[in-house]
Amino acid sequence: MTSNERLNLYDLAPGQLQATLTEIVTPPFRAKQIAEWMHRRGVDSFDAMTNIPRDVRSALAERFTLEFPSVV
Repeated sequence: MTSNERLNLYDLAPGQLQATLTEIVTPPFRAKQIAEWMHRRGVDSFDAMTNIPRDVRSALAERFTLEFPSVV
């Protein structure tokens, strides 16, 4: 992965997702909120995560994507 590429959070296993997010977002419960938005609500945009502060959503969007896997 080059420095310009962003990691797709949907590519991570649940444990990897928690570990990756916990390193970036504080307080730690934010990682659980983000995982719930992804896996319970199926969002494909950080802007849809309305209970996450805007600055956190912006920081996530700079580093990550939310792209659903392709069906093969």
